[in-house]
Amino acid sequence: MAEAAGPGDAFAIGDDAQYRPVATTGDLRVPVSGPEGTGLLACHASGPLGGPRRGPVVIVVHGALRDSDRYLAGARHAARLACSDALIVAPQFLADVDRADEGRADGVLYWRVEGWKGGYPALGPAPLSSFGVMDSLLARLAPEPGPDPAVVVFGNSAGGQFVNRYQMATQVHDQLGVPVVYVASNPSSYSYLDASRPTDDAPRAKTRTGVLGQLSER
Repeated sequence: MAEAAGPGDAFAIGDDAQYRPVATTGDLRVPVSGPEGTGLLACHASGPLGGPRRGPVVIVVHGALRDSDRYLAGARHAARLACSDALIVAPQFLADVDRADEGRADGVLYWRVEGWKGGYPALGPAPLSSFGVMDSLLARLAPEPGPDPAVVVFGNSAGGQFVNRYQMATQVHDQLGVPVVYVASNPSSYSYLDASRPTDDAPRAKTRTGVLGQLSER
């Protein structure tokens, strides 16, 4: 199924399933804002989002299918195995195709099927960038400074692409007062700032949040 030309089309992965409406829409509506306006972001979460937080927060970004409920379930299982009490939040970057059932997605921010992965503005209700939305979400959820607070932003597959690109664009980690760790898992592509590429015998690339590893151009 082909999508009409527009912002974000360069990120297509040729998976028809991502052009089908999601089966489940996040039950939470989190207010987010930016220079372009304000909006509501659909989310799933392991606990209430209100009130001060003193423990770690994990943001889990879904893949191309926008199935944030499954990503939340997987992250909660991992947390149980690790005996972690981290608050886990799974934002859902809904797409225009998800609005077939207006009762589920009414008033919630939505993007082109591909656009959210690259930081493009939402199609409505306000033109908020998906990167700006993540900035606003982190500012809202960041725990208070303490002995062991941290924020982890994790994404897999298309979510890994999002996290890789978002890390390069955002400066929010300099404003939160707690460490932020970015984990990009299994993206189909990685972004680079210039034409340089690491080689097999080159040192691993270090970033603000640790080692990303050596990446080969595909």
